[in-house]
Amino acid sequence: MDLGNPFGWGADPRRESEKAQQKIFMKSVAFLNNLRNSSRPSRRPLRDTIFTHANTMNVIDKIEREQMKDDVPEFAQGDTVNVHSRVVEGGKERIQVFKGIVIGRQGGGVNAAFTVRKISNGEGVERVFQVHSPKLAKIEVVRRGKVRRAKLNYLRDRVGKAATNLKTRADK
Repeated sequence: MDLGNPFGWGADPRRESEKAQQKIFMKSVAFLNNLRNSSRPSRRPLRDTIFTHANTMNVIDKIEREQMKDDVPEFAQGDTVNVHSRVVEGGKERIQVFKGIVIGRQGGGVNAAFTVRKISNGEGVERVFQVHSPKLAKIEVVRRGKVRRAKLNYLRDRVGKAATNLKTRADK
């Protein structure tokens, strides 16, 4: 007996019986009717409030813009930089300079970071800095390097002078 139900299944010999089918169908119809007539608050008013996704993102962007530094020089992968970072030791603050080659940049906006690599006592040392961190005093570009990669991970395998020698590019 086909009840013409909206779920697409009618009398099926694999089901237990016609009565069991009819019972399931009636329960599902009752459930749907109950759901339609329930006093559940609509989600519609939430979408119309002032705090939409776009407005929330505008507020976040505004806060991030306030925390970004304006005096960050333009530098790219392959450039040799001096990174002056503030270090607090025993209540005293001093500036520590880390000179090396930028081997990669990550992220954007307030989350932008870069990795600097140098050779110290024959051992490779890498350090990751946040571009807009208040711990950074300044970034100086010493030399512009000419590279054709976004990440210079191949420098990790090089030894001696080859690890720091990159072609220089002319400034435009």
